[in-house]
Amino acid sequence: MNTLQTQVVGASYAEEVLLRLTPTNLPQLELKMNGLKRYKTVGWHQLLKMLDRSMVVEQLERPPVHKVAIPQLPERVLFVTTEETTSDLTVVMTGWTPGVEYPFVFRERTYLIQTPVIVYRVRWSNSKKAITELSLAVSTDTNVTATSTLFRWPFSNVYRDQRVCWTAEVSCELREVVERGVFGFIQTPNNTHLYGLGVSHNAPYRDYDEFLGAVQANQGVNADWLIPAGKTVSEFHQA
Repeated sequence: MNTLQTQVVGASYAEEVLLRLTPTNLPQLELKMNGLKRYKTVGWHQLLKMLDRSMVVEQLERPPVHKVAIPQLPERVLFVTTEETTSDLTVVMTGWTPGVEYPFVFRERTYLIQTPVIVYRVRWSNSKKAITELSLAVSTDTNVTATSTLFRWPFSNVYRDQRVCWTAEVSCELREVVERGVFGFIQTPNNTHLYGLGVSHNAPYRDYDEFLGAVQANQGVNADWLIPAGKTVSEFHQA
């Protein structure tokens, strides 16, 4: 049996009506007026007319509104999507950070690398306060927009679909994902996994140490060394 509490508009109607529905019987109303209850069985047509004159219709016509509180975001965020369950709020966020001079460590040697403009996508769990997935690409635009064309991460440890090969689940606040996630990944000592000519770059260098040395000497990655990722920032976010 289902019940629905409602109030009918008009002085000639009961103060309160309780609707009782069962699979086999006609609807039954419990009417309360002046502290007294009485019961009445109604037909479906009569019930619909009554509901049409009640506050129920007004309530049903109101669009549902559900507010989701998102923690503070970092700068230069372009897209945010939320996925909410009963136990967690996941924020999927895409943003970018300007190219910076940053130390890369490979085989106990440090290279001071001028990075391209970095575009990142993270999945962040509110319950864990942690990054659960990180993807990286680069752009040749100095001011990245939704339609900016992306290129593959030219260094190592990033798959063809832009996901980083990084098993760490980084604990941080949402506003810290660039510092703790993006640059936390770059700080990790490099190896040659997923690096190579025609794989991560098109520079004339097969050895990773030669490539890093050339990027350091060149003060950046030449645009013609980059491999197109085949997607825009908007498509990158939706992947």
